[in-house]
Amino acid sequence: MKPSFYELNPWVKTLLVLIVLSALGGPSQAQTIRYVSTTGTATDPASATSWAASTTALQGAIDASNPGDQVWIAGGTYKQVIPLVLNTLLDTLNLPTEVLNLLNQDNGFRMKNGVAIYGGFTGQEARLDQRPTSSPSSTILSGDIIIPGGLVGPGLKSRHVIYNTGLDHTAVLDGVVITAGGGGANQLLVSLSTGLGGGICNLNSSPRFMNCLIQGNTGTQGGGVYNESSSPQFTNCTIQGNTISGPIAILSGAGGGMTNKSSSPVLTNCRIIDNASVVQGGGLYNDRSSPLLINCVISGNSANQGGGVASINYSSPRFVNSLIRDNSAGLVGAGIYDEASNLTMTNCTITANRGGTASAIFHGTGLQGLSPGPIWLTNCIIYNSGTFVFEPTAAHASYCLFGKRTNTDRYGFPIPPPQGTGNLILDEATDAYPFVSYFDATLIACSPAINAGDPNATTDTNGSTDLAGNPRLVDSAIDMGAYEFAGLGSAGGFPIRILQQPASGSAVTASSTVTATVGVSGSNPTYQWYKNDLNSPVSGQTSATLTLTNVQLSDEGVYFAVVTGCNALTSTSFFLNLELPIRYVKVGGTGYGSSWTDAAGDLQAMINKLGQHQVYVAGGRYTSSASPGSFIMRNGVAIYGGFNPDTPESSPANRASVNPLTNLPFSTTLTANLPSSTTTVITNPGNVLVNVITNRDLDHTAILDGFIITGGYANGSSGTNNLGGGLYNSNSNPRLLNCILRQNTAQGNGGGLYNTNSSPTLINCSVQANQALGNGGGLYNVNFSSPQLINCLLWGNTASLGKAIDNLNYSRPTLTNCISWNHDGPSAFLNEDGNSSLTASFCLIEPDATNYNGSNTLTGDPRFVNAAGGNFRLMAGSPAVNAGSPDAYTAASGPATDLAGQSRLSGGVIDLGPYEYQALPTPPIRYVRQNGTGDGTSWASAAGDLQSQVNAPGVTQVWVAAGTYTPGPDRTDHFSLKNGVSILGGFPPAGTPPLTDRNPASYTTILSGDIGQLGDNTDNSYQVVSNTNSGLDGTAVLEGFLITGGNGNSGGGGVRIENGSPRLVNCLLTGNRAYQGGGLYTAYSSLTLINCTLSGNTADYGGGIYTSRGTVVVINGLIRDNTATSDGGGYVHQQQWGHQPAQRNAQRQLGGPGRGAAQPGQQPQSGQQYCLCQWGSHYVRDQHQQPDLRHSHQLLPDRVNRYRLQLGLGQFDGQQLPLRQPAPFSAPGRLPGR
Repeated sequence: MKPSFYELNPWVKTLLVLIVLSALGGPSQAQTIRYVSTTGTATDPASATSWAASTTALQGAIDASNPGDQVWIAGGTYKQVIPLVLNTLLDTLNLPTEVLNLLNQDNGFRMKNGVAIYGGFTGQEARLDQRPTSSPSSTILSGDIIIPGGLVGPGLKSRHVIYNTGLDHTAVLDGVVITAGGGGANQLLVSLSTGLGGGICNLNSSPRFMNCLIQGNTGTQGGGVYNESSSPQFTNCTIQGNTISGPIAILSGAGGGMTNKSSSPVLTNCRIIDNASVVQGGGLYNDRSSPLLINCVISGNSANQGGGVASINYSSPRFVNSLIRDNSAGLVGAGIYDEASNLTMTNCTITANRGGTASAIFHGTGLQGLSPGPIWLTNCIIYNSGTFVFEPTAAHASYCLFGKRTNTDRYGFPIPPPQGTGNLILDEATDAYPFVSYFDATLIACSPAINAGDPNATTDTNGSTDLAGNPRLVDSAIDMGAYEFAGLGSAGGFPIRILQQPASGSAVTASSTVTATVGVSGSNPTYQWYKNDLNSPVSGQTSATLTLTNVQLSDEGVYFAVVTGCNALTSTSFFLNLELPIRYVKVGGTGYGSSWTDAAGDLQAMINKLGQHQVYVAGGRYTSSASPGSFIMRNGVAIYGGFNPDTPESSPANRASVNPLTNLPFSTTLTANLPSSTTTVITNPGNVLVNVITNRDLDHTAILDGFIITGGYANGSSGTNNLGGGLYNSNSNPRLLNCILRQNTAQGNGGGLYNTNSSPTLINCSVQANQALGNGGGLYNVNFSSPQLINCLLWGNTASLGKAIDNLNYSRPTLTNCISWNHDGPSAFLNEDGNSSLTASFCLIEPDATNYNGSNTLTGDPRFVNAAGGNFRLMAGSPAVNAGSPDAYTAASGPATDLAGQSRLSGGVIDLGPYEYQALPTPPIRYVRQNGTGDGTSWASAAGDLQSQVNAPGVTQVWVAAGTYTPGPDRTDHFSLKNGVSILGGFPPAGTPPLTDRNPASYTTILSGDIGQLGDNTDNSYQVVSNTNSGLDGTAVLEGFLITGGNGNSGGGGVRIENGSPRLVNCLLTGNRAYQGGGLYTAYSSLTLINCTLSGNTADYGGGIYTSRGTVVVINGLIRDNTATSDGGGYVHQQQWGHQPAQRNAQRQLGGPGRGAAQPGQQPQSGQQYCLCQWGSHYVRDQHQQPDLRHSHQLLPDRVNRYRLQLGLGQFDGQQLPLRQPAPFSAPGRLPGR
C-alpha cells in the first residue's frame, strides 16, 4: 500500500507550522474575524464575530468580509446552500426543470480578494497559532448541495467546490479538505465546459492555497483543479484521488489531478498522487502553460498518454527537486508525455513508471505534428523506468544518471541515451541499484549519483533543501536526483569523485621537479599512479600528488592515477616532456628526439610534445601512430622535412636542394604506398580509409615545410573518411610551404586537399595529378573556406566537376603568382553557388578556364621542362618568368627559396609557380652583421669585418645588416669600394633575411668614422670611404648606407674618390667635415649619386660636395643645409672645359654660410635639368629653367631630415630626360628629387 501524503515525512508537518506561524500570524487590530461552525446560531453572518456567535453560512461570512478580514472555520463538513424559489403553482409543477437549471450554474464556494480563509479549528482558539496542525484538516468543503425545504433528495452535487473568477494573490484558502465536487461531469446534457475543475476552478484568477487536501473530485478536465489564464500558488497541498469522468471524458478528458490552460501555477512541497485521466495527464495536464513545481511528488497517476504529466501546444513546465514515480500509461509516456513543448528538469528523479511506449519520457511531435521544443535535464536520474523517446533530436542532458536500455523511437529504430557533460550510464541488468528500494528513491551509500551533480550548482538554482527537507548542498557538492544522500560518510558511504583532475601536461627543463595532483571526495580513497599504461605503476607514488624529481628524457610519458574506494576511478592523463626547441626524427630511431644521434622513430609522438617547437624529419618512410592512421599537425609546431638521413643538416636553411623530377636527394614524402627508401615517407599501411594528414582547429602557427604528400586513399563510405585524400582540414588555417600534393584519391570530394571552414596558406606548393570521384580534384573548399595559394602549381587533377578547384557555401580562395594547367579548360574551376568565388591575380591560367576573376592573368603555354615526366621547372622564354607580384609573396612571408631550394626573388622580380627560373648561378654573396664572428658565408656565420668581405675573392655582393661599422682603429683607416662588388646595407639585424626584406629606411646601416672618443671628432677617421687611384667603374656600388663622422685632413670627410666612377645609391652623407668637400670629394672622377642626400656636412670649400676636374651626376638627389666657411655651402666645382656636374630631378637648397654654388677657374657651366635651386645661388645656368620654382622655402624637412616639396608644386614634375646608366639598380625608397 502506498503511503498517503500525510504519512510521507514529519518535515512537511513542521513546515506547515512554520508557514502558519510566520506567514499568517495572529489578527491585527484593523481586521475583523468572522467565525463559522456547524453549530453556529447567528442568522446574520456579518455579526458572527466570535465562536459563541458563529454562523453556519460560510459563503455569507466570506461575502460579509472586507479586504484584510479573516474567516475562521471550525471542524466539520460544509455544503453549499442553494435556495430554490417556487413562487407559483407552475413553479412547483416544474420542479425537476428548476432543479436542473440550478445544477447547470457554476455553483461553488467563492473566495474573495483580501480575505484569508482558515480551516481546521476546534472552535475554542483565540489566536491563529493555536489551530491544530494535524493533517488532514478537520474542515471539509463538500460539493454536495443543500436545498432548503428538503424538496430535493440527497446526491446532487455542485459543478465545483471552489469557483473563482478575477482573483489575485490576496485571496487565501488555508487548511481545508476540498472533496465531492464535479456535478457537471455526469450531467446528461453535458458539454466539455460544464465539467471543468470539480474541486477548484480558477478563471483569470491567482489565489493562494496552503495546507489543503483536494481529494475525490471529478470533472471533464481538471478533476481536482482547473486553471485557465490563471497563476495560483499551491503550498503544502495534496491533490489525490481525483478523476476524469462523464459521457465525453473519453474524447478529451485530461488532467485528473490538475489541468492548466494558458496558466502558470506554482506548486511547492505538493503531492499529486493517485489521480486518473481517460486520455492525457493522469496527474498533471498542461496546454500552452508554464507551471513550476518545486519539491513535489507525482506518483500513482494513470492515463493513456502521460500517466504522470502531459504537456502539449508549446507548454514549458519546469520541475525542481521533484519525484515522478510509479505512474502508468496505456499508450505512451507513463512518466511524462511532452508533445511540442519545452521541458526543464533540475534534480529530479524519474523511476518505476510503467506501461506503453517510452514509459520514462516521451518528447516529440505528437499526433498534431507540431515541432517539439528543447528538453533540458540537469542533475536528474532516469532509472528503472523503461525506455524514453526524444524526437527529433536528443535531449540536452548534463550531470544526469541514466539506466542503460535499448531505447527506440516511435518507429522502433534504436536511439542513444542523451549526450552531454558529466552524464553516467548504469547497466540496469548488472550494476548495483542506486536507490534504497523500489519504493524508496533515496540514494544508498556508494550510489554513483552521490556528489555527481553539476559542480557549479547553487541553492539559487537548485533550492536550499531536497525533496525530504535535507540540505541540498553538502560540502559544496550536489547529488543527482531529488534526494541528497544523508549518510555519515563512513567506509562504504560516499563514492569516490574526482573533483580536480591533474593538469593536462607540462613541458619542463631537465633536472626539474614535477608534481601533478588529483583532488577527490569520497570515503577512504587510496591512490596509485601509473606511467603510460596499467602495467607500469610508478614506484612509491601512492598519494594524491605525483612527485618526480630530477626529471630526464627517460621520464617523458603519460601519467595517470587510479583512485579506489567503494568504487574506482581513473584520472585524466598528465603529459610530461622536456622543453626542447627542436625534436629530431629518423627512420628506425629509438631515442627521445633530443638530437640527430638521439633521434626518435615516431614522428607523431614528436609532433605531440607539449609547447611550441620544431620537428626535423630525415629522409625515410614513416607510419602515423595516431588513430585512425592519419598524421595530425599541431598549433605551435613547425615540421620540416628533407634532411639528409646519413649526415643530417643543422637547420632547414641548410637542407639540400631537391631535384623536382626525382625528388632526391632527401625529399620528405607523406604517402600511403611509396616504396622508395631515399625519401621521407609518411604512410598509412595498406589501402586504409583515411587521409594522409587530418587537421582540426589549427591556426597559422601549425607549419608543414618540405614534404611530398602522396598516395592518400580516402575511400570510406560516409562521414569524413571519403574526403580529402591527401589532406583534410576542418576549422584549420595551417601553413604549407615547399610541399607537393600528388596522386592522392578521394571517393568523395577533394582529391588533394579538402577544406571545411578552413583557410590554409600554401606557398611554393604543387598540387598535381590528384583525383576525386566527386568534385574538386585538386582542392575542395566548403563552408566559408578561403585558402590562399601563392606561387603554387595546379596541374593535371581530375574530378567530376571542378577538376582543379571546387567552391561551395561562401568559399572564396585566392590564387597569386600561380599556374593552373591541364584541367580540360572549362572544367578547371567550379563555384557551386552564387556566394562562392575564385580570384586569380598575376596567374597563368589555361585558356578555356572560366569561373574566376582577377587581374594580370596570362593564358599562354607555361613551357615546363618536362611536365609529363614530372619536371615543372620553367624553360627559357616561358611567359611565367618575371610575371609575378613580388609584393604579394613578401607580404605572405614567403621563404627565400623556391620549391627546388633555389633563390626565390631574382633582380627584384618573381616568376609564376613554385619554381623560379634560374638562368645563371646565384652570385656569391657574403654576409656581415655587427659583432659577427663567422666567415661571412651565410647569415648564420656572418662576419663582423666589412672590408674583409668586400676583399674576399669571387664576391659579387656583400649584404650588411643594420648596425654601426667603423673602418679601423687608426685615423688613416677607411672603407674601400671594389669593382664588381655591390655593398648593400639595410638588412634586418637578426634572422636570415632575404633580399626582399631589405629596407634601408627601416634598418639603418651606418658607416662611421667615429673610431675614438664618442662625441670628440678630433680623433675620427680622415675619410669614412676612400678610393684613390683605384680605377673604379660603375660596377663598384655602395647602396643603402648612412655615412657620417669623417673628419678629413684635406679633401673629403665622408667619401673621397679619385680616378674612379663608382655609384652611390640610397645613401645619406651627414655630419662629416673636411677642408674641401665635407660630405664628398672627387677628383678626376665621374661619380654617380642616385637617390642620395648630402645634408649637415661642413668644409672651408664645398660643404656638401667638392669636385675637381671631373663630373658628378646627381639623380633624384637632395643637397641642403651644408656649411662652407668660404665658398660653396652646397658644392664647389673646380671647372675645366668638358667637365661639369650634371643634375637631373634634383633638389638643391644649398643653405649655410658661403655662396650657394661656386665654380672657380674657367667659364662656369653647370648642367641642371629639371632641378629646384635655392634663390640667390650664384653662377648657375639652368637648362629648362622655371623661375617660378626658385624660392628659398619650398622644401620642408621632417623629423629625420627627409625633405618634401610644399603643396602647390604640382608643375614641378617635368619630363625626365633619358639618362645613360650602368646596370639596373635597386631603389626601395625614392628621395623626393622629382
